[in-house]
Amino acid sequence: MTKEEFKQYSELQEKFDEDVKRVVSFLKELDEDMRFVDEFQLIDTNQVKTHGWEYWAYQGSEEHYGYFDAEMLTWTDEQLREYVDKKIKEREFVAIAKAKLSKKQKEEEERREYERLKEKYGD
Repeated sequence: MTKEEFKQYSELQEKFDEDVKRVVSFLKELDEDMRFVDEFQLIDTNQVKTHGWEYWAYQGSEEHYGYFDAEMLTWTDEQLREYVDKKIKEREFVAIAKAKLSKKQKEEEERREYERLKEKYGD
């Protein structure tokens, strides 16, 4: 490796780290573990692996890992915002659907219990 190549590598590594931090700043909204990552590695040119530690005042810690598509490094802030907002809406939709299903299941259970008691004790 020449001095020029090493200089280029160092500059690109710095840009990579800056861009990963930019992407992570958006992804924190989707994955709280991303708040603790401070080490980044490109995996097979298509994924970025993140790593970090969360330390607690009472002498404990927890290791956090994360992954995201390396293509996201090429996205603008607007594209990242759009992606995060879309994922948040999808999660909200799923949560609402699960809540409705849970409510329906509870009502069905109550109906079955009512019918069972009605049959047992009459009207």
